[in-house]
Amino acid sequence: AIAVNNEGTYAYTASLAENQLVSVNVESQAADFTAVDGPTHTFVQFAVSPDGKTMVATTQLTAKLFVFDIGQPPAVEITDIVDVNAAPWHPTFSPDGRYVYMGNKNANTVTFVDMRSRRVAAVVEGPGLAEPHGAAVSPDGRYLYVSNNNLKGVYQTRSADGVGTVVVINTATRWIEKVIEVGHYPAGVATLVIN
Repeated sequence: AIAVNNEGTYAYTASLAENQLVSVNVESQAADFTAVDGPTHTFVQFAVSPDGKTMVATTQLTAKLFVFDIGQPPAVEITDIVDVNAAPWHPTFSPDGRYVYMGNKNANTVTFVDMRSRRVAAVVEGPGLAEPHGAAVSPDGRYLYVSNNNLKGVYQTRSADGVGTVVVINTATRWIEKVIEVGHYPAGVATLVIN
């Protein structure tokens, strides 16, 4: 897992093997370590909220979304832990910071977490969701794009075997609007505003 705060002054990373996060001052390169209790979580990825005060982390082995306060760097404080479906992968915030979205690789679902209540608001299931990996939201917040590895052939493609997908989810209705078949093993995904 890796992320940078909104000011670009601190970088955060975590270990796959140990329950440990590191805050690194970009200018001085001083590192502060934060230990996390419990069994080995295997932190997959971080996302920083639009206001820069909160960071979330998904955990492959324990199916949790950790919520951290990063408003006073270098301090990293756990403020909540939300149980989600199996193997949550790359999280992303809605543009207004209200929701965090993530695919669940071992459940073939997408979880919506309400950041006000810190509870699961919805779980999306359906065609094309096959080992969801990356997640990105459109700049207006209307659509969530989720890449799907589909290495196990859960989704039966119209073309060749083993083709991955990008699923387009309407964030208001929480319905899958489109399944786009793409190349083999799609992973990360991002959106970009072009003026």
